[in-house]
Amino acid sequence: LLAVPGAVRHPRPQLAIRFAVAIVFGSMIASTLFGDVRHDFAQLSDDAVADELARNFLGYLSLDEAFGRT
Repeated sequence: LLAVPGAVRHPRPQLAIRFAVAIVFGSMIASTLFGDVRHDFAQLSDDAVADELARNFLGYLSLDEAFGRT
C-alpha cells in the first residue's frame, strides 16, 4: 500500500496501515481464543463478517473508493 504514492489518504499512512491490520488481526485472535464472540451480530454469516472487516479496513485507510467500495 505504501508503494503507491497517495494511495492511503490517511494523514499518517504507516501508522494507519499498522493500526488497520491490528484491528483485523485482533478480531481474528478474539474469535480464535474465545470462539464466536459476535453474539451482537449473530445474524451475520462468516462471509458477511469478512466483508465488514474489509470495509472497515479500506474505509479507515481511505481506500474504499480506490477498491470500488462505498
